[in-house]
Amino acid sequence: MTSYTLTDADRGRYIGIEITPTTQTGTPNVGTALHLYDVSTASGGGSDSDNVAPGPVVNQNLKVAIFVDGTSINLINGSTPIELGKTYVAKLYSDENKNGKFDAGTDADVTANYDFRWVLSGSSQQLGTSGGIVNSSFDNNNLVIPATNDEARTNLNGPARDGKEALSIPTNGDGVQGYKLHIIYKHK
Repeated sequence: MTSYTLTDADRGRYIGIEITPTTQTGTPNVGTALHLYDVSTASGGGSDSDNVAPGPVVNQNLKVAIFVDGTSINLINGSTPIELGKTYVAKLYSDENKNGKFDAGTDADVTANYDFRWVLSGSSQQLGTSGGIVNSSFDNNNLVIPATNDEARTNLNGPARDGKEALSIPTNGDGVQGYKLHIIYKHK
């Protein structure tokens, strides 16, 4: 039996195997190779009941940061309210030095390897309107919060998708105030 230990270089790759049947005697003594391209799903050749997580090898150092464009302060888990007229940037990175913050030149920016969607979570400040997933025009892009709440309602509201409720900022409501920003993401 041959074994293989996953390393950092395997991050983002799918686990598969190739088995070539061989015998010590006979003609032919090498059979047709059997390919299992993704052992995490039944459709890729694996089993859905084998406790192998679906998808590629997970980056154990993967972190998410959300910044106001032009700044370096990570807003995740903070108390900074969403501001009108600001542009927000999502960054997925491999925290190579494991210090919990993005360090340019040390940490690897892996945002391009992921698809992400913006979500306004929680409830609006005054009316308690539930948040939801932002309009798909912002998928994999910076989130531009318009200068007025009315423009925010028009530009950000979108239908339910990806298991998230529709974002429905009401007319004459309190707009984006009170919500928290986050993203949902998956490896491409």
